[in-house]
Amino acid sequence: MKHVATILFSILTFACSSQHKAEKKDFGFFGIATLKESQEICLQIRTQEPDKPVAEGYFCYKTDHPKYSKIREHVGTIQIGESKEFGPFDK
Repeated sequence: MKHVATILFSILTFACSSQHKAEKKDFGFFGIATLKESQEICLQIRTQEPDKPVAEGYFCYKTDHPKYSKIREHVGTIQIGESKEFGPFDK
């Protein structure tokens, strides 16, 4: 399951990368991050483009995950139990 989550996360981050900025005006993306008491960060992600299927995902990353620091940095300041919106990740 972790492998599938990593692949889907990679696809979503690619879809939101700078290579697609020209399409951004028609591109819908949003995400909500939640920080658990264990410091695990969970991301609810949804992408939506005209004439394309909607992609959704929910992924949780423990502190020992290789992408944990990058995700926390991108999300910014977040308190335990808090949920906050975040924008697309850079590649």
